[in-house]
Amino acid sequence: MDRQLHIDFEAVVHVVENNGASQKNLDKNRGYFNKQCTLVYNLLMGGMELTVYKALVDYSVSGLPRRILDLAEMGVAISKKHEGRIVIYYMSELNRIQNNEKFKN
Repeated sequence: MDRQLHIDFEAVVHVVENNGASQKNLDKNRGYFNKQCTLVYNLLMGGMELTVYKALVDYSVSGLPRRILDLAEMGVAISKKHEGRIVIYYMSELNRIQNNEKFKN
């Protein structure tokens, strides 16, 4: 029996924002944010380390911490470390193994 889950990148982004203006933005850009989640997941699974700056400049991913949270809320294992005030998101080898076991992509 196949016990692996599948990440539905069409539904990975959170549903409700905390104010009307943010909700309108979320509703308008949901597809774009889902594509960003897919990109972030694939980069991290490929061994890439991402900072907010690197994600924005190199991959046009805005709001990296929110995309990380969206993935984490779906059960994706992601690690982070700090270098001074900079947060670096990555997937350890164990994270990648766990994600491969949990999700079928």
